[in-house]
Amino acid sequence: LIKEAAGEISVYGDGQVREFHGEIRDVTYSRPAFDSSGSLAALSIDGRRFDDADPDYRTPSAEVRLSVSQALVSEDASWVLHKHPIDFILTAQVTGPLPNSDAPVASLTHWRDDGGVIEVDRMGLFWGPIEVETMGTLTLDEKMRPLGAFTADIIGHSEIIDLLAANDFVPLGEATLYKLGFTLLARPKVAGGPPVLKVPVTMQDGELKLGPVTIDEIPPVVPSPVSASEAGS
Repeated sequence: LIKEAAGEISVYGDGQVREFHGEIRDVTYSRPAFDSSGSLAALSIDGRRFDDADPDYRTPSAEVRLSVSQALVSEDASWVLHKHPIDFILTAQVTGPLPNSDAPVASLTHWRDDGGVIEVDRMGLFWGPIEVETMGTLTLDEKMRPLGAFTADIIGHSEIIDLLAANDFVPLGEATLYKLGFTLLARPKVAGGPPVLKVPVTMQDGELKLGPVTIDEIPPVVPSPVSASEAGS
């Protein structure tokens, strides 16, 4: 249920979207299949396509900004560790030729092979005692899975490990060791406050990792042309 929505779209003469803005407020949702429901105060997204007719891997072809404010998940959702609202922000630029929605597999393959990259300038998650700020680059591997390297500044690493362990992403015994190791690596803020852990976040070989901890498997974003050809042979 969405109580308020607004948006604007600017297009080129050939009908391609040049700029867009969308915003929704006071949203409630329910997903019975996942035993969860919730709400959010606001979600906004802004995007702009640059004018370069033939961008390469050095040239930004688009930029996007996404923000989510005060998202809440119901108490009966089993993966919720605490009941704080969630704020999220993302700003990023895309280099290389933008994919064509009429031929997603072919155009994404062309974008990847031409060195296309998503440059994440800032991605932030703020959830009660957990704060994660990260930046890095993202592309696709030969199986069309996300391939990326980021650096994250994390406050609340113990709470994150507890969340992963409670949902069987990390065995309890390993969780204790990870918490101890990350606590030793964390450093105090210059201006005081909770310690900050600086850790690499990687997406490689179909796995999402936080430092040495494997969080989850990452599926292809679209069917892999390699897999499709192998299946047909």
